[in-house]
Amino acid sequence: MIITKRCIITKFEKEHADFYYNLVTDVKVRKYLGGVPSEKHIEESINNFITNSVNMIWVVKEKKSEELIGFIAIDKSEQFQQDEISYEFLPNCWGQGYAIETISEVLEYAFKTENKHELIAITQSKNKRSRNLLEKLGLRIKMTEIMFNEEQSIYQISKDQFLMSCENRHA
Repeated sequence: MIITKRCIITKFEKEHADFYYNLVTDVKVRKYLGGVPSEKHIEESINNFITNSVNMIWVVKEKKSEELIGFIAIDKSEQFQQDEISYEFLPNCWGQGYAIETISEVLEYAFKTENKHELIAITQSKNKRSRNLLEKLGLRIKMTEIMFNEEQSIYQISKDQFLMSCENRHA
């Protein structure tokens, strides 16, 4: 469990399946993620989250309302075979700082506790909000590539870069 100022980040459990289903079937959430996945894909993902102890899969709960508001994962990118951080938040939480608050803590956990050396993040190049978020978190664009029939921006951050960006934020 990771606790931030306004949120609690916990491991994905079976009881979170309905929330995840609602999140990934939200058309606004999926606008830059290739659309709503198939029922089969959602079911397979949920089963994988519950049974696979290697991946780091979390849900984000707002402390005040005790409502689930987001999902953060670190797992192997199928395309690049590197550890990738990904995230999705409910649209009513966009623009309120929940993503930067929670993802920064997950990055810190990944680098300091899990001893990850580098993480990537992939977002559709058209998704300016996500790109701005990644840059605020200290990730830098590594390359662009056409994937899923759209240009994707692949961001990267090393452990050293993250720790330096933390020092700069606190200086």
